[in-house]
Amino acid sequence: MAWMDDARRRDVAFAVTQAAPTPSIRVRYTDYSRHVRAPTVAAANHKTRLPGESPTRMSNYVVAMEAAWLVRDVEESDDAIGVAVSEAGRRLNDQDLDYVEVEAGVTSCPACGEPLDAAFLAAETALVGLVLELTVFNADGEEHASRIAKSEVGGALRDVPLEVIEVVEEPEDEE
Repeated sequence: MAWMDDARRRDVAFAVTQAAPTPSIRVRYTDYSRHVRAPTVAAANHKTRLPGESPTRMSNYVVAMEAAWLVRDVEESDDAIGVAVSEAGRRLNDQDLDYVEVEAGVTSCPACGEPLDAAFLAAETALVGLVLELTVFNADGEEHASRIAKSEVGGALRDVPLEVIEVVEEPEDEE
């Protein structure tokens, strides 16, 4: 308003004050910086690694899992173990998982510590403990290997409880 002289400026100011009241407009400036996420640096893996970086070491792991298998209409625990191993092997082979080894589980006697087959028989129904073992290649770590193993085997053995009991990293061959 540099082009207005002082008299004109007073007249405009008077006219503005005499006009009908207008709702006051408040300009509110908000600090939105707290809503912006700070960039975080994730640990590099085989997907996030830059081309020039040294590769993270992917390892092979042997994963052992325990499965609880229910067998009906059996009279002896040896028969129940045979049926459980056979059925589990058939279901794994149907899904092309023939690389999974299936064995009867072993538990120890609470009194003497002698190893016993993991089969409990009552009313011609048996609960058989099986040990499933497979090798997982190129996993990021033990947890990653166990998730891969449970996913592979769990897809073929639906409705069978699985628990990872041991994960062992295979030694890397130096050639």
